[in-house]
Amino acid sequence: MANSLLRAFRPVSSLTLAFFIVGCDSGGSNKQFPAKVTGKITYNGNAIKAGTIAFLPAGGSAPLKFSISADGSYNAPDLPEGPMTVTVETESVNPAQKQHTYGGKGGKGPPGGKGPSSYLPEGAVTAAPDLYVKIPAKYADPAKSGLSTTLKKGTQTFDIKLTD
Repeated sequence: MANSLLRAFRPVSSLTLAFFIVGCDSGGSNKQFPAKVTGKITYNGNAIKAGTIAFLPAGGSAPLKFSISADGSYNAPDLPEGPMTVTVETESVNPAQKQHTYGGKGGKGPPGGKGPSSYLPEGAVTAAPDLYVKIPAKYADPAKSGLSTTLKKGTQTFDIKLTD
């Protein structure tokens, strides 16, 4: 009887396995967001050492933000294809910028005094005097940055040279 049950389920399990294999994307790519962009950002010839680059898809979708490394490079995987407005900001690492903290009762952090007093993500670079490079505010404004690119499927390079 056990052999007859195994024979009865063999076609079903083979069919299930076939659907699983066909349904898997072994290429490791994101079909909805097939573009990857890397590049380097400079201001007056010098590397931007920290901050954020954002890609804003046409049509008003939410911006896709990525960190800028200390050598001025960035890596932006899993972006959609199409025209993008680009912004660059460095004020998030400005040491003169007041950092947001959770005041809690008596300004001592979250209720119960447990956990960090800042609501910034763990590992975020903030108030870094050795990394901060002041750039014109227009580069952080999508309407004024003047930065744009059209992304295609695959990996591409988009270097940005900011000036006064």
